[in-house]
Amino acid sequence: MGRAGDGAARSLNPKAALSVLEELGGLLPVLPLPIEAALAYREICMRVEASQREPGDAALRDRDLWLAAHARAAGLDLLVEDRKRHRGVPGLRIAYLP
Repeated sequence: MGRAGDGAARSLNPKAALSVLEELGGLLPVLPLPIEAALAYREICMRVEASQREPGDAALRDRDLWLAAHARAAGLDLLVEDRKRHRGVPGLRIAYLP
């Protein structure tokens, strides 16, 4: 919701966009950020930095790191299309789309 809120605030009609986002938030459950996901995110970021892969490039963007952290913390497989993007993320189980 944070990224969506940022996009709504920057839109041509922020008041209307934020109103729609607030309505959407009432329809969808927004789960709290588990501490395990926050810790996994930090570890993944540290490893990405240490390997000199840039999270802002085509390899791993910030949203990809958050998805990886949530999946890893919850013990879930991350379903992806791009076989290269999440390669090397420690402890992440990846399932590929056919």
